[in-house]
Amino acid sequence: MTQNLESVLSFLLRPAVEYNLPQKKYWGTVVKENSMLVASGSFTIEIGNIHFDKKPDGEYFSFLESKFAEFAYPLNPAQIQEKVSSQCSFVGKVVFPLTNIINRLSDIDKQLVPNGKDSILKRCRLIVSPGFLESGDMTLKFTDNGNGWEFKHASLPKPVRLHKDSVIGPDGIRKDTVYRCELKDSDDLLVNVIEPYGKMRLGILYSPKGFVPVNLEEINRMSGKIPPDMIICSNIIEPNPIPAPPIHLDASTMFDLLNVFLMCQNTEKIEMHLPDDPNKPVMFTNVPTSDDDLRIRVVVGTLNPFYGAQRR
Repeated sequence: MTQNLESVLSFLLRPAVEYNLPQKKYWGTVVKENSMLVASGSFTIEIGNIHFDKKPDGEYFSFLESKFAEFAYPLNPAQIQEKVSSQCSFVGKVVFPLTNIINRLSDIDKQLVPNGKDSILKRCRLIVSPGFLESGDMTLKFTDNGNGWEFKHASLPKPVRLHKDSVIGPDGIRKDTVYRCELKDSDDLLVNVIEPYGKMRLGILYSPKGFVPVNLEEINRMSGKIPPDMIICSNIIEPNPIPAPPIHLDASTMFDLLNVFLMCQNTEKIEMHLPDDPNKPVMFTNVPTSDDDLRIRVVVGTLNPFYGAQRR
């Protein structure tokens, strides 16, 4: 499958420009025979296995000049890759559904801060941390029987249903989602559905007045801090458990970076490679389905969760 250069450039325009605003000469991308590279102070984007429909006219495309121009990055591609690699130390990976994350971020991006012009997304961060179960908790996946949600099992005398005071009510239950639940009525098998459950979870935290790292452990656990519909779970992890700390990422930056993966039409999932330190970079890669698929690799710096008050 061949790629049109102009089409690929359209996916890279915003990351290359928006995150290099002080230095307009860096508004560009390296173009090689079968790869491309975009760099900024907080991330790099590498796209490999590209088969252009025609040979590019140069090795550095300038979005500022809308044409190929003289190479502008202060480091050459090999130096950039070496510098990034020296800062990375990954201890595991988790697979997340790409479009689920993008759709939620897109919905938030369309909303404005009350009495303001900024998108709410600019006051959000992504938190990635392990799921957990309290003593006595159970994990259930509900089905709709036409009159309500229930969980059936051959060993149970009757279906498990939602308690009237469940944290997540009937309108909040999603098909094919596993939930952390606690039993409220053993005789009638009624449960309190608390939140989505997965071995690893990604939550979108909105901080209207800025992020303050108070009760950080509670924030990382997400319970009561992040709405259930803003939590995305995964059980596809390696190893199990992943010896990685909770990771915080800028939501608006991630929205732009994750959209780059959409240039590969077959990409339904992404791999998130986690570091051994919350202040080391995270790497995202697509999951190719054929030898012809693009190979997309994004390395992005995290937010320091321990730093004082932050805007998002």
